[in-house]
Amino acid sequence: MAWLPPWRHAIVQTNVVSTAVRRKYAKGDSKLSRRDQAEAVPDGPGSGLFEQLIAQSASHLSNLAYIGENLEASYGDMIDEALSAGSQINESTGVPGPIATIISDPRARVPAVLAVSAARRALIPLDPEWPEERKQAIIKNFACAGILVDESNAFSDIGATDKKIEILGAGLYSAPTPSFPAEPWHDHISRMEYVLFTSGSTGSPKGVGVGLSASRRHIDAFVEWSNLGARDRVFQFARLAFDTSQEEIWPALFAGATLVASVAKLPTFTQLQDRLGATGVTVLELPTAYWRQWSHHLRNKKLSLERLRLMLIGGEAAYERDAYAWRTGALSTVRLVNSYGSTETGIMDSAYEVPATVEDSPRPLPIGKPISPRKFRLDDPVDGVGELLVSSPTLADGYFTPTGLIQNRFLDLPDGRWFRTGDLVESGSDSTYAFRGRVDRRVKILGQRVELEAVEAALLHSGVEEARVEVVDDDRGSPRLSAIVVGEIDSAEIRSRLARTLPPAFVPARIHIVDSLPKNASGKIDVPAVRKMLQATDGAPGR
Repeated sequence: MAWLPPWRHAIVQTNVVSTAVRRKYAKGDSKLSRRDQAEAVPDGPGSGLFEQLIAQSASHLSNLAYIGENLEASYGDMIDEALSAGSQINESTGVPGPIATIISDPRARVPAVLAVSAARRALIPLDPEWPEERKQAIIKNFACAGILVDESNAFSDIGATDKKIEILGAGLYSAPTPSFPAEPWHDHISRMEYVLFTSGSTGSPKGVGVGLSASRRHIDAFVEWSNLGARDRVFQFARLAFDTSQEEIWPALFAGATLVASVAKLPTFTQLQDRLGATGVTVLELPTAYWRQWSHHLRNKKLSLERLRLMLIGGEAAYERDAYAWRTGALSTVRLVNSYGSTETGIMDSAYEVPATVEDSPRPLPIGKPISPRKFRLDDPVDGVGELLVSSPTLADGYFTPTGLIQNRFLDLPDGRWFRTGDLVESGSDSTYAFRGRVDRRVKILGQRVELEAVEAALLHSGVEEARVEVVDDDRGSPRLSAIVVGEIDSAEIRSRLARTLPPAFVPARIHIVDSLPKNASGKIDVPAVRKMLQATDGAPGR
């Protein structure tokens, strides 16, 4: 018998399913009947997310699961195509190990995730924008057995032209990788559902490994919190290298909802609005930076998205002035939730329901209350502000590095396992938490402690549209604040407005006005790119 992943062996060798189904799996035949699909996979120790999804979907296989571009697929058809694609991935690679994906086309994201999961492999998504050397290093260091790419990446340096796989209207290409020296910890990484690299495009690769139990606990918690159901249509916005993609895809499918693919890598507001309206999207999750611009774009405009019931934002701090723009714009009545979380803790950890009325102020929105089963704790709080620790069964296994698994930010305490977030948080009297910055973004300027996020909030309130503040050294080597902003206002006026509310040390020594701030693939401000811009411009006067 050819090599099969553990879950296929379990199905072939168990008496839980019919002899005919076991024979089909043993031969790699994944074109199963609806009845086969319903009974093929037990919900047990040998199962993974996709196998559990098959069992979960048995009662609604004819329901609509996926809307692509000029394509719709039922749950039954989606499962058929995913099982076939997974079988072809296993045939292409031939050996156990994770699958690295490089996907640029948004219409290929969901197909790629389902194909890898159906193959019962750990998913390691690599962002197409990362340097080639970084992608190659991850494939080698983490012993990826194969790669799966879309057509636009098939003929790159890390391209895959061995086997073309058709799934849900997407053309994917699979190929094996060279044989890498085996390490004892490689088996652990192969047992993950996904491994995401959170350190950006620079530095030594470090992947957050999330297993089946943690992933499933978050899926169930998110479905319950958001009240997701068959009536819902969930938009898939995030690139696969970002954890939000997992939160968009799996809860929707486990809830029996319909996933809607984007048809643009980073859609314009018009493209987004047209797609949401045409497909009847009810749930939308956006990076805060993208949503902020969209909110201000919608001011004094008319737009009807009658089915949209939940707007979920997250990824960076949001401010009351942003929520004010939303609440006075075209979609003012849509439920707005500010979320907080991290890859290490299971993605979304807390939520704040933005009220119908909000002030036009620079105050940050709270991050809300923990979502069950999460527990929050503040470490060594001073004046009510401390570093946030999170405990939950959704925690990742740890960080996979080129030398193995490390858990340097995970703590084993008498009352459980906790993760040290590095975020400064304040707890209110009603158990609502508020983000107060990063531990590593507290700096001293002229002997005064400065919170960079507070300066950014003041800049936004001064009339600019976007802002990022960093510390740079002046000609004498002394640290000073330097800001880069987007807006129709000159730097002298910005300084004048800041001086009315901020101490002198908080007012940036230089303010650079640009047409736009660089964004990374998730729509967040690209911090390394901003720092390069500041290094290049701080020799010239701000304007």
